[in-house]
Amino acid sequence: MARAFGDRLGVLHLHDNDGTRDDHLPPYLGKLDFDALMLALKEIGYAGNLNFEIHFGYVPEDLLASQMRYVRDVGVRLRKLLDGE
Repeated sequence: MARAFGDRLGVLHLHDNDGTRDDHLPPYLGKLDFDALMLALKEIGYAGNLNFEIHFGYVPEDLLASQMRYVRDVGVRLRKLLDGE
């Protein structure tokens, strides 16, 4: 789909899912191939933000920092894939 939109793609909100519902999972916790998506975005020259729209559900307060670190690390990884690093 990214390739079909090409340079008309200006904004993204990213999340994963189980393939049946709109789960808003963090990337790599569902079935979507984010590595392939980053390759397609790189091919079309996408230079916009990678904005996550995710939901963890209930998370105990003492685990929030580790979950946020995971999301940050995923964002860094995706950006590196997109930038070709």
